[in-house]
Amino acid sequence: MGKKKGRIKGKEFFPWSALFFCGFFTGTILPNIMWKMKWQQKTVAAMYLLSSFSGQELAGTGLLGEILKSRGSFFILCAVCGFTVFGVPLAVGTVIAAGFGIGAVLTVCILQFGLAGAAAGIALLFPQYLIYLPALFMLLDMVFKQSISMWKNQGIFPDKAAGYSWQTVWTGGIYFLGMLLEAYVNPWITEKILMTLKIF
Repeated sequence: MGKKKGRIKGKEFFPWSALFFCGFFTGTILPNIMWKMKWQQKTVAAMYLLSSFSGQELAGTGLLGEILKSRGSFFILCAVCGFTVFGVPLAVGTVIAAGFGIGAVLTVCILQFGLAGAAAGIALLFPQYLIYLPALFMLLDMVFKQSISMWKNQGIFPDKAAGYSWQTVWTGGIYFLGMLLEAYVNPWITEKILMTLKIF
């Protein structure tokens, strides 16, 4: 019984893809509604959303420091919440928010700049999100399954905690690669694409 109890059950399914696309769909619809109501008259509001993804005010080490403080601290928070009952709602909310954010920034770019805005939106997200999303989904899947065992009053077992911690470390390494890309590669790509499109 002890062995059975201490093992992480893998049958709990975390529907990250459905949650992500629900968030993405909402992120594409909501800006369209807001655009008709308000943003078309006040485009500064739309540009604020885009600037939050670009990080153009910083570059290199300075930008990396800001990314580490924001994304790195949130990654650690998610990992720690896996050992609590808060990991389940956090995992669900984070996936929805990720989908919403990407959907919103792409939609606002298109609404603001037309078809050329699609390239601008992709530039703001490339290439770091190719790393962020898989790493984030792996982490949140672990957080969800670890946390749901708390909901079932299974407690924390040394073997389960060690496995979870190790998986979190190497997933964090992958996520850190995305941070490096966002700090040192994305600003250059974004600048080149925006200069080519001449939309600013």
